[in-house]
Amino acid sequence: MSQNSAKTAKSALRVQVRERRLTRSASERADAARGLGAHIGALIADQKFRTIAAFIPVDTEPPITRILDDLSRSGIHVLLPVSRPDRTMDWAVHAPGSEFATDELGMPAPHGDPIHPDELNHLDLVLCPAALVDRRGYRLGWGLGYYDRFLASLTHRPRVLAVVFDDEIVESLPHEEHDHPVDGVVTPAGLRWF
Repeated sequence: MSQNSAKTAKSALRVQVRERRLTRSASERADAARGLGAHIGALIADQKFRTIAAFIPVDTEPPITRILDDLSRSGIHVLLPVSRPDRTMDWAVHAPGSEFATDELGMPAPHGDPIHPDELNHLDLVLCPAALVDRRGYRLGWGLGYYDRFLASLTHRPRVLAVVFDDEIVESLPHEEHDHPVDGVVTPAGLRWF
C-alpha cells in the first residue's frame, strides 16, 4: 500500500471510530471504566511499576481518569501530556481529583509545571490513546503523530500499551514508516501483549 493510500485509509477508519464512539451509552462507558481500571491497576501492581505516562481522555475515549486518580493517590507517579503547537508534548505530574486545564490546542491538560525531560527516562509504562490497534501492535492514532514522536524521542523504551474499547482490536491496519508498534493493548475485557 502506498503512503498516500495508507493516509486515505487511516482517515476513513478514524471517521468510523469517531462515529461509533459517539453511540456508546453512559452505562457502557461506566462498565468500560471499571474494566480498564481493574486491568491497569492489576498490571501496575503486578509489575511494581512506579512511573507511568498516560493520556487525558476526552468524552468519547476509553475512560481512564478514575484509575489515574487512584494510582496517583496510591503513590504511583502519573505523568500527563500538554500538547504543543509543534506537535510535541510536555509532561506534568497528575494531581488526582483536580479539574484539568486546557492547553494551547484546546485539549485537556494537567495543571502544574512541566517536568524536566530527563524524568521521562524513568518511565515504566506508557498508556497511549488509539482509535484502533491491530494484532501486530500497530495503532491507529488520531493523525497528528504526537505519540509516535514522543515514543521515538525516548532514550529508554518503557512498555507501551494502547488503550481502546473491546471492539477496536482489528486484524490489520495500514501503517507508515513513522508508526511505532505498541507492546500490547488494554481494553475493558483484558490485557493482551503482542
